[in-house]
Amino acid sequence: MVRQQRAERTRTALLRAAAEEMDELGYCGASLNRTCALAGVTMGALTFHFPTKDRLADAVIAAGTSSVDAAVRRIPELALSPLGKVRLMLLTVGGLLHHDCVVRAAARLSRELSPSGDWTNAWLPLTEELIAQAQSQGQLRRSLRSADVSRLFAYLCSGIEAQARERAAHPDTGRADDAVHQLVRLWDAVLHGLITAGPDANCSPPHSERP
Repeated sequence: MVRQQRAERTRTALLRAAAEEMDELGYCGASLNRTCALAGVTMGALTFHFPTKDRLADAVIAAGTSSVDAAVRRIPELALSPLGKVRLMLLTVGGLLHHDCVVRAAARLSRELSPSGDWTNAWLPLTEELIAQAQSQGQLRRSLRSADVSRLFAYLCSGIEAQARERAAHPDTGRADDAVHQLVRLWDAVLHGLITAGPDANCSPPHSERP
């Protein structure tokens, strides 16, 4: 039992160290030697748990995806409107990206190593389902396609991932919670519209400029 617990602690330390490396430097830039040094283990211990760099990266993706899944899976059960749940999804995913290097690493590795794993599987299908519900309940304009709203959500998540990685490299750039709430304010601005009602709201180009 003691040996098993020690092995599990070693594996967890290696995953965390690998996530820090891969979050900052990507798959190709990450060093297994630096990972071992960060985790405080030998290369032999690393290869015992993860025989190849690919296996280590896959484990980081799986760990980050699992963390997101655990955080968002109960959101559909809450007593909120579909769009309220989508907003909470954005807060939750954005918060994880800012506070958890394993989640950030999973996001980066999903792009670099696809199709080895995709962290968006933990939240994008659920978000798409909630947005489709919002449309069916009349919360969205009929002219909007739910797929386009889902794409907007994914774009915002990509933006906060980049912002979170920059903040991790330069912690003095501001509080993570402020950045997450800024993201949600952007979502709210788009959701409720950026223009006012009235004569000045017509932002269409002149007739001669229209295609």
